[in-house]
Parts: sequence; structure tokens; C-alpha cells
Amino acid sequence: MNAHPEPLPRRSLGLIALAYLALTVLMTWPVVGTMTTAYAGEGYDLCVSLWDMKWVERFVFEGESALYTDYLFYPEGVSLAYHSTSWSSAFFALPLRAVFGPVAGYNLFFLLQTAASGFAMFLLVRRLVGRTDAALLAGFVFAFSPYRLTQASAHPNLGSLMFMPLLLLCFDLALETKRRKWALWTGACLAALLVTGIHIFIMSCSGILALWLFRVGFGGFRQERFWNVSLWGAAACVAFCAPFLFQYLGANSDEFGTALAVEGARGQTDLLAFVTPSKYHTVFGDFVKPAYQSFRQSFHWHAYIGFVPMFLGFVGIWASVKQRRIAPYSVLLVLYFLLALGGALQIGGKLYDLPMPFDLVSWFPAVQAIRSADRFNLMICLVLPVVLALGYTKIFKRQAPWALGIVGLLVGFEYLQIPYLTMDAALAAPRAALLEEEQQGVLLEVPLSRQHAKRPMFAQTMHGRKLISGMVAREPGSAYDYIKASPLLKAFNTYPPPTFVAKSMDLAGEWQKLKDDGVSHVIYTLPDKDGDYKAWASFFSTQPVVYGANSWGERCALFRIDELIAGAKKKGL
Repeated sequence: MNAHPEPLPRRSLGLIALAYLALTVLMTWPVVGTMTTAYAGEGYDLCVSLWDMKWVERFVFEGESALYTDYLFYPEGVSLAYHSTSWSSAFFALPLRAVFGPVAGYNLFFLLQTAASGFAMFLLVRRLVGRTDAALLAGFVFAFSPYRLTQASAHPNLGSLMFMPLLLLCFDLALETKRRKWALWTGACLAALLVTGIHIFIMSCSGILALWLFRVGFGGFRQERFWNVSLWGAAACVAFCAPFLFQYLGANSDEFGTALAVEGARGQTDLLAFVTPSKYHTVFGDFVKPAYQSFRQSFHWHAYIGFVPMFLGFVGIWASVKQRRIAPYSVLLVLYFLLALGGALQIGGKLYDLPMPFDLVSWFPAVQAIRSADRFNLMICLVLPVVLALGYTKIFKRQAPWALGIVGLLVGFEYLQIPYLTMDAALAAPRAALLEEEQQGVLLEVPLSRQHAKRPMFAQTMHGRKLISGMVAREPGSAYDYIKASPLLKAFNTYPPPTFVAKSMDLAGEWQKLKDDGVSHVIYTLPDKDGDYKAWASFFSTQPVVYGANSWGERCALFRIDELIAGAKKKGL
């Protein structure tokens, strides 16, 4: 194995980068075909991620606060100190959205960051393993693994992983060359990961610390230059990351306690999910969907490794026993696999009361900030390509295009998720009607639960009205004080509300209080069950201004609050 391969010409690197971009277009089809009409991805969480990007735009162009907003949970507002805003993703997408529009700009960002993730892994593995073909395969596995793709469909911060292999690359260069500039680049990459996502930063730190300890164990402690570059790297990490850490350390105790809420008992990866193809798989998707019904956390984020990558990974683990530079990655692969299983072993949806490694570290604040054990699958995505690349070189001793082609096609088939998920970018009635309303004011969208608040946040990026409700990743309990203080809003925070509540309050007076606080319109999303409609209908004593299905197929009704007040008074409510 050539641990230090000759650098590739820039032209070759450019062609490889373009190849990953072309593969991205193919593996995420039809994103390119719907560049201006639909967002790449789908689901409630994508709505929040798009709100985050819009908020960063307001921060840059309108001078809004980075750590506080009253566009959500109006009028009190809420802290964004522990929200999941991916600042690096938002800033990378910002010029693209400004030039090409919010939809095409986001989609272009999605395609570029996917290709960049694969290319970054290619650079890392080529240096560690020394083979271009193995590195090409590793980059493909990293960029298009089902876990990364399903996470990227809703969470740009969990899809923008290019800095993770770049961090390991700079770290390896720093320790191998003993040059300070690579130590500085290591710190810069960590800072980039911090502003991408706090959980990504923490998990990456765990990997760097483990690799450093392995290097110490291999005799690095005897070398003065090793300690010199290590100190430079540590200083660079502190210097680059400190300004961004202040937002987390400076928040109040209520927010900090909320941020450390851990989901170890229910946030684990189902063991069968590692060997079950994605439910979005082009061929096998319909066959495996019943299995996903029992996977809980893995229902959304598909941990499927693939049988070919798994086989190559086993070969790589065996071969790494004699490979000093790859052995730590094999150990980390096993460790992260065990941690991803969480605090309770789950097999096919059934929980088993067995001691799990996650229980040994779940008390640690850094692990609690990661929140869900399932997210350790990101680290599996990071270290598996390194290990399987070594396994590939052991099976195919020499570079052969035919071997890469066959293995690449097999892995590509295992990871195939065409068509990729997309979300309609248009606002359908009645939320679209707000764009035509001249009267500006605060919007009340009910129900008020966290899950129901996500799609209104997406709509807010277009109509711009402040919301009584909202969803922040780790909002403090005080965010709901205004809602709890109002009998009407408190009822709307229950799903469905008791039928007797509307009759027991001064409904006209409660609507008037909301109007006095700036509310001008109310949107009511009807429950899926018709039987629940009667419970909600008692709160609305007039006909809606607009009624119809929105772009997600939900039935919605738009009311003007003046008409709700008048209707309640007319009926003596």
C-alpha cells in the first residue's frame, strides 16, 4: 500500500470533482429536473431548515439577531442559542439563493454539497490508502449512503459533511508532516463543523481525540515535534472555535438544561436497519416498507450499510491489523456501530433489556448534546469508507477499471433511491391567500404543537408574518408562557381540544385579546379524522375566507380575526 501517493494533476482532480457532480445529478434525480419548482428533500424538518436559511438572510440583510427571534412564539419570542441552525450551510447557500432564487439556489447548494462530500472523502482515502480507484469508491459510499441521503433530505446540516473528511485529512497531514499550517487547518475545519452543527462538531472531536490517542500509543509521545504540532493544533482549535462556543455557554440554565435532553432510550438504531435496504430504494422499497414500520428512529433515517460495503468493511477490518494508519479507523467503526445501537438493543422494533455501551457514556454532557444515539451513524458513514477502501485493495491487488466498475455498479444499485424525495415549493390555498392580503399582522396557525408548527414556518419564509406558534430544536419551557396564559391558545395546544372548552370561555373576548396583540388572521389545519372536526369547529363561529387543500394535501381554512370576533358575538359566545 502506497501511504504517500503522488499528487494528482489539477486537471485530474477537476475531472474527478465533475464526475462526483454528475453522479450526484444521477443519484438524486429528479432534483435537477425540478430546480425551480420543488425543493430537494421532503418532510416537516426540511420546512424548519428552510426557515433557518431565511432567518440567516434576515440576519445578514435586515440586521435581525442571530440568537433571538420574535417571528416565532410572538409576542415573547424565543432564544435561538440552541437551535439547529446550520450557519455554514446557510452562508454557502446564501449567494446561490440570492442569484438563482430560493428554490433553485437551495437545490444547487444541495447538489454541490453532496458532490463536495464525496470529493473530500476521495482526497482523504487516497492519502491514507494510496489507491485512486479505492478512493473513488470510498467517496461514492460516503456521498450516497442511505443514511446521509435521508438525513440530507430534511437536515442540510447533517448532509453537509464535506468538512468531516477534510478535518481528518488535515489532521493526518499535521501529524505526518509535523507542519504547523496543517494544525491550523485542522482547527479551521473544526470551527467549520461547529457552525455546521454542534452534534457534528462533538462527534468529530471524539474521532480526532481517538485518533490522536492512537498516535500517542504508537509512539508519538516520544517525538518532540509530535507534541509541538499537537499543541499548535489544540491552540488553533480553541482560537477558531471559541467565538462560536460562547453562544452555547452563555445561555441561561433553562436553555442549557433543555439542550442536554438525551433520547438514548428511543433514539437508537434498529439492528435490522443496517441490513434492510432503504424504503425509498428504486426496486426493493415497496418490499421493505412493512419492516420500516417497526424501526422507530430508523423509520426516517435509513442506516442501511449495503452488503457489498459491509463485506469490504469486514475485509478491511481484518487487513487493518497490520496497517498502523488504518487500524484506528477499524476500531472506531466498531465503536460507533455499538454506540449507534443506543441505550436499548432494538431488533425489528422489539426492545431487549441488555447492557449497551451507550449507557456508559450517556451521562456525559457532550453525548447528551448529541441527543440521539442514531446520529452516530454519521460517524459510521465517515470511517466505513476508509476501512472498506483498504478491504478493496486487499481483494484487488492492482488497480483495474473493470473491478471498480463492477463494484461501483453493485454499490450504486444497493444505494439507488430514484426518484429522490422532493417537496413542492409553491404555497397552495389558503396559505397562498396571505400573499394577496393587504392587511399585515400576526398569524395564528392551529394546532399549536411542535410538529404542526413546522409547515407554517416554511410558509412564513414567503408571507413574512410573525407566528404565535413555532418550533425551535431545543426551546426553553418559557417559550410557551404566552400560549399557556391564554385559555384559547392553551386549548389549541391540545390535539384535539375538548369539545366543552369553547363553551366555557368568553370566546369573543379571547379572540379580541389576540387581535389586541396584533393577530390579524387564523389558519386552522383540519385533523385527518372527520370525527375530530366537531371539537375544533366549536371555536370557529364564522365561515372561512379561503378553504382548501394545501400543497401537502392537508385541509386548511383561513379566517380573519375581525370576522371571528363578530361571529362569536353574534352567537353569544
